[in-house]
Amino acid sequence: MNTTFTYKGYTFIDNDKFKSVHGSDFNIYFNKETGYTERWGTTREEVDDPMVSELGPTLMDIELVKDIHPNEEDKYVNELKVENCTCLGKCKFCYKSNAFTRYSHYMSLVKYKRVLMQCANTHVKIGDKLIFFDDDIEVDGVRMKAINYPLLNWDTDICNCAPLLQLAFGITNLTSNPELLQIFAFSQKIGIIPNITCHGKDEVNDDFLRGICSLCGSVSVSRYDKNKTYDFIERLHYAGARQVNMHLLVAEETYDEVIETLNDIKTDKRLAFLESVVLLFLKQRGRGEHYNIISEEKSDAIFKTALDNNIKFGFDICCTKRFNNFIKKYPITEFRNGEYYDFCDSGRFSGYVNTLGEYCPCSFIENNGMWSKPQNVLTCKNFIDEIWNGEKQQLYRSILLGRDTACVYYDI
Repeated sequence: MNTTFTYKGYTFIDNDKFKSVHGSDFNIYFNKETGYTERWGTTREEVDDPMVSELGPTLMDIELVKDIHPNEEDKYVNELKVENCTCLGKCKFCYKSNAFTRYSHYMSLVKYKRVLMQCANTHVKIGDKLIFFDDDIEVDGVRMKAINYPLLNWDTDICNCAPLLQLAFGITNLTSNPELLQIFAFSQKIGIIPNITCHGKDEVNDDFLRGICSLCGSVSVSRYDKNKTYDFIERLHYAGARQVNMHLLVAEETYDEVIETLNDIKTDKRLAFLESVVLLFLKQRGRGEHYNIISEEKSDAIFKTALDNNIKFGFDICCTKRFNNFIKKYPITEFRNGEYYDFCDSGRFSGYVNTLGEYCPCSFIENNGMWSKPQNVLTCKNFIDEIWNGEKQQLYRSILLGRDTACVYYDI
C-alpha cells in the first residue's frame, strides 16, 4: 500500500512502513514494522492529548469464532456453523464461556471484508474524488459499488479514512475458522495489521503456522497449560513470528501461576524469544464469575516482580488505575508522566465486533446494560456516522469520561 490523501482536513499517509494522520487537533503515527505508536493533539504536551477519535477507531477487536450455547441456537439458524470443533482451551475462567458446546459459529471472509471496510471507513480513489466503498458509481453505463471499480489499483487507490491501525482477533481454535488465513491476507492487503490471541493447544501443521506468522504483526498465547503454552511460544518463534506475547489472567486464584511465569521467563529457554507478557485483570463474567478480584497487595507484587527483573510487560487498559496507584509507591519516575499508558479507550479509540457483525465498545460489555441491544455493522450504511459517532456511543463516552479512569461495568 502506498497512498497519501486528505480527508475532512486531515492528511493521511499510508504505506508498507507506517501510517500517519495529521490535523490541527488530532495526530497519530504508527510504525507497521515495530508497532511503535504515538498519538497527540494540537501539541505533543500531555494536556493536549485528544480524548476521542471522531475520525474512527485506531484499534478494533473482532471476534472470528464463537461457541454457540444451547439457548442461543435459534439466533444462529442461518449462520455458518461447525460441529464438534468448539474451544480446546476449556478455560475455567473464560469470560465468553466457550467450549462444552456442540456448535461453533465463524465469521465468513465475505462478511469480514464488509466489517473491516466499514470500521476503516474505506474509500476508493477514483480520479480526484474519494468515494465510500459501498456507494454506487456508474462505469460505462453499468452501476456498481465503488469497491468493484474495474480500474481499482489496490496499492494506491484504497484510502482508509479512519485511523485504524491494528486488529485484535478473538478466536477459539486456530482451525475453527476455515478462512482465517484469507482474512489475515485481506487485512494486510488494505494496509491494516492483524494480531491474534490463541490458547496454544491447537494441533496445526508447520505450513499453517508459518502462514499465520507471515501475516500477523504479533501472535499471543494465553497461559492455560504451562508446558503446552511454553512449547507453542517456542514453536511460533521458529515458524517466523515477528512478535510473540503471552497473556496471563490476573486473579486471586491465578496469582501463584503469574509469579511462577515471571520467574520462568528468566530460566526457561522456551521463553527466550518472548517479546512481552500481557497481564489481563479479571472481569467477573461468564465462567470468570466464580473467580475473585486480586488484592492490591498481590497486584503490586506482580508489577514489582516484573519491573525488578526487567521483564517486558504490558497490561489491559482496564487496570490502569491499579498500575497508576502502584507506580506512585515504586522508586522509579519514568512511568509517572502517563506517556506509557492510558485509561479505558473503549468507544474512544477502540471497539469490538462479534461474529454476527454486532458492535459494542468492548467485548466484556457485550449484551450488557445499554449494549444489550446490539448495533449491526453489516447492515448500517456508514459505521463512522451511524455507530461510532452515533447517539448511543456518544452517551457511553460521556459516562466513561466521567468515571475517572474506572471501568463502567466492572470492579477491576
